[in-house]
Amino acid sequence: MINNPIIVFTASRYVRYGLQAIRVLLLAKFLGPTYFGIWGLIALTIQYLDYAGLGVKYAITVELSIRPDSEAKKDEVLIL
Repeated sequence: MINNPIIVFTASRYVRYGLQAIRVLLLAKFLGPTYFGIWGLIALTIQYLDYAGLGVKYAITVELSIRPDSEAKKDEVLIL
């Protein structure tokens, strides 16, 4: 049962959710209501800015990963 990739994936997702919940509870405890609210606003703004990027970084990654090596090396020089 442990070798099933679907179970491993699902378990790892729930472990991640649990770790995130612990992180949020610790932040709420140590920051207090005011600073935790400010932290939440900043986190939400960062998330919206990431969505506003319209997936440009993922499109570049896909484009570079499917090109032949000769073309990718030319682009690598241009990017650096």
